[in-house]
Amino acid sequence: MASGSSDETIQLYNMASRKEMGSLVKHDGTINALRFHGQTHLFSASDDGTICVWDTGSWQCLRTLKGHKQAVNDIAVHSSGKLLLSVSRDKSLYTWNLVKGRPAFITNIKVEASRVEWCPTDGPGDLFLVIHANQCDIYSTAAGGIVGSIDFGKKISDLAFIGRHLVLSGEEGKVNIFDLSVRDDLGRVAPSCLVDFNADPSGARIKCVAYAGPSELMGCHYLVTATSEGVITVWRVNIASESSDDKNKVRQLTNTTAGCRVTACDIYIKATESDGPSAGDDRKAAAKQETVLKKTTATKKRPSKSENYQKKIDERRQQQFIVEPKKIRTLDIKQVRKPGTVKGKKT
Repeated sequence: MASGSSDETIQLYNMASRKEMGSLVKHDGTINALRFHGQTHLFSASDDGTICVWDTGSWQCLRTLKGHKQAVNDIAVHSSGKLLLSVSRDKSLYTWNLVKGRPAFITNIKVEASRVEWCPTDGPGDLFLVIHANQCDIYSTAAGGIVGSIDFGKKISDLAFIGRHLVLSGEEGKVNIFDLSVRDDLGRVAPSCLVDFNADPSGARIKCVAYAGPSELMGCHYLVTATSEGVITVWRVNIASESSDDKNKVRQLTNTTAGCRVTACDIYIKATESDGPSAGDDRKAAAKQETVLKKTTATKKRPSKSENYQKKIDERRQQQFIVEPKKIRTLDIKQVRKPGTVKGKKT
């Protein structure tokens, strides 16, 4: 797990051992967004206007993407790993070509966006969302612009996806679930609200919302919400229900109080043996990464092969000019005669 802070560092944690692995230092401002792409790369965005690409194997910064004139508020990596979206306080939307490491498109959106997110690939295609205040604009990469929008009515605080369905949360406990697969006669996205419910009776802001996965036995989905007052609630959502009453589509299962102000949340579903690697394998992999990170941050830089080769050559050259004194033999110049001469006379 990675977390960013106003201290300009990225902290890494081993979720198997519940220990801190180390920190990454590169940015000169608050870390505003962190996104993993698979198990190979980590992307970070900061107030310094840059985006860093990290290799999760060596934890080295592979590249720094520069372009925004002000702080980068959020980023989103495409599932292919070839495109990156970023929004900034400079009211711009950048589409980055990660293969070439430079911007492919720059769009002036005329507002400061707080969030950007790709729609899932199993949903309505290459669509992405740009959120600002209570507005959610739907963009299409094929159309090259906005193809739909949602007026949430309240300031949007977070979003999540349940397949092709979009979940938005905001002020006064409001949570809505939209279907993005509906199109109008012009081919534009016409979002339809499937579920509208209040996730907090006290009217607190829903700070975070996260999808916890489906239930094959119950034929429903699990959703988690967290309020600004620290109340975390688990919901069972049945979008496919034919009931017109939203209360029958959403049911509260349990809740708890964190005892602090929640600023972010995510769901980690522990894998079983049938799903893939065992917990022991996960711990071994995490321990290996922890070792790599410690070596990267603690050891000195090793000399390259060319430097070692040059060092050996220099040592050999020095040895050729070193002669031990006992091996030097002194000669009497008078006893040495040149061939063809007899005591000062030429023959």
